[in-house]
Amino acid sequence: MRRRTFFQVGMGVGAAAFLAACGNNDKPSPTGLPSAVRVGTMAPYIELAVMQQQHFLEDALGQGVNTSYQPLLSMVPMATAVAGGSIDIGHGNTPVSAIAAGQKIRIVATFERNNHGQGFLVRPDGSVKSLADLKGKKIGQPTAAPSVQLKKVLDKAGLTLDDITILPLEANVGVAGLTRSAVDVYSAFDPYFTQAIADKKAVELDLGDAAIRTYIPVWANADFLAKYPAAVERYLVALEKSIAWIGQNPDETAQLYAKNNKLDVDLAKRILGNRDRKLAVPNDEYLGQLEYEADFQLQQGLIKKKPDWSVVVDRNLALHALSG
Repeated sequence: MRRRTFFQVGMGVGAAAFLAACGNNDKPSPTGLPSAVRVGTMAPYIELAVMQQQHFLEDALGQGVNTSYQPLLSMVPMATAVAGGSIDIGHGNTPVSAIAAGQKIRIVATFERNNHGQGFLVRPDGSVKSLADLKGKKIGQPTAAPSVQLKKVLDKAGLTLDDITILPLEANVGVAGLTRSAVDVYSAFDPYFTQAIADKKAVELDLGDAAIRTYIPVWANADFLAKYPAAVERYLVALEKSIAWIGQNPDETAQLYAKNNKLDVDLAKRILGNRDRKLAVPNDEYLGQLEYEADFQLQQGLIKKKPDWSVVVDRNLALHALSG
């Protein structure tokens, strides 16, 4: 009988690092698949909650492969866990600096494109009203490395990194840091972004044409991918089924999202409407965003060399999954 293991609490960076140090304990099954596939999840991604509820991954992997889901707070612990091998497959904005440092992360597909639900939040009564007001301000974000979005904003405002201070704050405490004036701006994503606006704790800073609609990719541990490409491909098949199910069951999806994130259903529907969901082969627009961010981090001395995206990004698995 297939066994499912569900972790019910999120982890901080230290816990993720501990798990990463434990290494990968998967062993081949008679089918050539691993004995276990471990998936990292984050609150914004309803596709993974649906996959878990509907058992799509178990169905795709078949008998003899255990599945587990580990909730994480942001891409920092996610990247640590995936690179270290305690999680096989993860999701989130591309961890460019981690990849540039040689961490064992590969990109195998994109599954969301942000239309809204991500951006810069400011206090309604705060001093930041426009991009020009960012000079000298403290900007909170889930990672210490500047993002491609921050680069665009600074360019638009005629500023550099020397004009601001970046403070890393996990996603679950970022809005609290903003309301308590620990930071002047917080770079947030859903559900925190839309919930803070709905609760009137923050307002969105208008980024104008500096706003970027980012893609959300699927990551895999490089060693796991090399050893078990079929397992990762089957994961993508399960993810595509989850996306299709969401489109066919909008009300049930909203109820599941609301329950898992402790939101009312109307707010859940609003949040769910902020993203396009489609499993896709990483495209040229996405690769262009990666190049732009890597160039910026290299110029600032934040990375020593740019990643070789032809090695990091594997398009074949998504092609096979979508053609099947």
